[in-house]
Amino acid sequence: MGLGSNRLVNKPHIQLCKIEIPEDGLKVHLSYGWIKVFRFVTKNCRTDYIGTSRLDLTALEVKTYFERGWRIEVMNRELKQTCGFDRCQANTGRALDVIILVSLLLP
Repeated sequence: MGLGSNRLVNKPHIQLCKIEIPEDGLKVHLSYGWIKVFRFVTKNCRTDYIGTSRLDLTALEVKTYFERGWRIEVMNRELKQTCGFDRCQANTGRALDVIILVSLLLP
């Protein structure tokens, strides 16, 4: 999950932007448990903080999962805009499956 730079972690509470985070991540405590936080700097010099509850992941794995998740978000947005899924009134999972199948198969 993405985290804001002002997110408070550990006790006493400290903002993420004020903590030195090594390349292999840092184990921190949120209000609900321990996570591992990674700091990524994008091409346009923006800093992203990404946290995971899987403490065994490397920075490369987290980046890969995050990028895959973004592609899924883009696909869902396109399906809503072009196929009208946001206006779907299906009440059951089966009905929704049929609507999605028909929408994707028909030109």
